[in-house]
Amino acid sequence: MGNNGDVVSKNYIRTARVWFDEELDFFFKIRPHFADIDVGDLTERKALRERLNCKSYAWFIRNVYPELPLQRDLIGSGEFKTEEGRCMDTRGGDLKQGGVLYLSSCNEGNGGIQTLTGS
Repeated sequence: MGNNGDVVSKNYIRTARVWFDEELDFFFKIRPHFADIDVGDLTERKALRERLNCKSYAWFIRNVYPELPLQRDLIGSGEFKTEEGRCMDTRGGDLKQGGVLYLSSCNEGNGGIQTLTGS
């Protein structure tokens, strides 16, 4: 890995592997391109978390940020593409907050992954 995006991706994966517990499979379901990336030995980080009696990620979501969808909210994930080769994209907007769903050229390089959640 040789660029800043790769470093950020590896740190994102490290965070998920140390903190996500029962949500880890959800993380890789919506980011399958991260599944096989080696981020090294995380034993020390996990031991520190345990020693400090840190709460789980699921606890954080339930108690601090309940608006964030969890695995149980997943309706589908993948690349949502029309026959003409255009993809659905929120352009970073939140549909629950009045954001808009766009059809535009597909974003190559990030796996083309979109997720649909509901409650």
